[in-house]
Amino acid sequence: MRFKVVNDDFADGFPVGSDLYYECLTCKTIVFTQTPVSGDCLCGNFEIDVGYARISVKDVTKIRLLRRVDSKSLFE
Repeated sequence: MRFKVVNDDFADGFPVGSDLYYECLTCKTIVFTQTPVSGDCLCGNFEIDVGYARISVKDVTKIRLLRRVDSKSLFE
């Protein structure tokens, strides 16, 4: 999969979407924002808790929002 950086300023909250992912800048883990099960990064900086429908972040400066780029759109 290929990604492009969408945002690293989360003053308005943490968006989710069918093509959005969070990347931890510390451990480089990438987690789908609409994961069907709870997920977190390897170092524990962020967690997506499906049961409570929330995203918990310890250090917001160490995550960024990514958008999946389809191979088709790379050549348009």
